[in-house]
Amino acid sequence: MTQTPDYFLPSTACVVHKRLGLADHCAAFDVGLGCSGYPYGLWLAAMMLQGGGVRRALVLHGETPTRFSDKGDRSVSLLFGDAGSATALEASDAGCADWYYALHSDGSAYESMIIESGGFRDRFGTDPRKHCVAMNGALIFNFTIKRVPALIDETLQGAGVSVDDVDYFIFHQSNHYIIKHICSKKSLPVTKVPIILKEFGNTGGPSVPLTLTEGGLLRPADRPLRLLLLGYGVGLSWGSALVELDPSAVLDRMELDNIPKDGPA
Repeated sequence: MTQTPDYFLPSTACVVHKRLGLADHCAAFDVGLGCSGYPYGLWLAAMMLQGGGVRRALVLHGETPTRFSDKGDRSVSLLFGDAGSATALEASDAGCADWYYALHSDGSAYESMIIESGGFRDRFGTDPRKHCVAMNGALIFNFTIKRVPALIDETLQGAGVSVDDVDYFIFHQSNHYIIKHICSKKSLPVTKVPIILKEFGNTGGPSVPLTLTEGGLLRPADRPLRLLLLGYGVGLSWGSALVELDPSAVLDRMELDNIPKDGPA
């Protein structure tokens, strides 16, 4: 999943397929979702695993928003960081806990966060500012504080659990004030809401899995960790995934400096 692909074609998934040296019976395809992409990607992979015929899935979500922000536009230039994530899922013969998802879209506000030029609507636009992201900050703010609290309610009610049953609420790391506002509105304990904006900024959709590895989560040894993952933003789209992380699941990360233009080997 990415909204900052290497090329219009081929798909970034096929480029990664080559670099990983995967077999030709492996399906590889892109999903063009940004801030909400991680819950959507988990849902899509889980559906394939549950449908049979697929044993393993690798959900990759990478964004480089610093490369599409106008350094002279202070409304966006100071917000972003770059990150990528890889999540390996495997079907279990022993069965597993039910995961719950809630997914939404509202395309009527698609222009509220947009790169106007570079696509085939305006392939070679001459205004360099239109090749960078433009954001209606007030609209995005109002969208988030309206939709995300309702998304939390919908997810908890659909799964039949309460706030107390969830170990951590993992928000897309969009804005510190917004996250704190939602926590207050929904009475979420601050100890259950890790925030890593100070260290990494807004890395788009990968901020959700990045927070899983960097948020200082305390993991019980004798039971799965129950997490409510929340993504929201460009599209407009928003989604959640209520998942359980097995004690044996590995969470790890690395930081790279001075990445070459064509990416790591």
